[in-house]
Amino acid sequence: MTDDERIEKVLSEMENNRTGMLDISKFLVEQFNDNDNSAYRRIKSVIVSMGLAKSFPTAPIVEILPAGRDVVKSGGYIKFIEKLKLDQEEAEHLKKIGLEDAELKLKLNRFYFKFRWIPFAFSIAALIISILVAIFK
Repeated sequence: MTDDERIEKVLSEMENNRTGMLDISKFLVEQFNDNDNSAYRRIKSVIVSMGLAKSFPTAPIVEILPAGRDVVKSGGYIKFIEKLKLDQEEAEHLKKIGLEDAELKLKLNRFYFKFRWIPFAFSIAALIISILVAIFK
């Protein structure tokens, strides 16, 4: 079982517990027969750093926060992580499109800068032709 699946179970268990609290190390042993202390630390670290739960320094107990409850109610941790990844990909795509748009604008401005003299030249030519026509009429 992956850490994401364990986190989903831990959050769900906290949500279902009337106090909203859970002894993660005990839960991991009971549910998954997992005595690996590093798994407990990883899971606790992830849910606390993401603001889904708060921990108590003297005990392996964590308490679910409103953000954690929202994650459980909106389909679980795995769906939440998938949505985060999609949001990040979309943000990167929009950023890339923005850079491409900026590059295109820069190229267009350079083009206009290179050929800005052409309308001026046509204006001068039209002025000269108008003067010549007026003189020789």
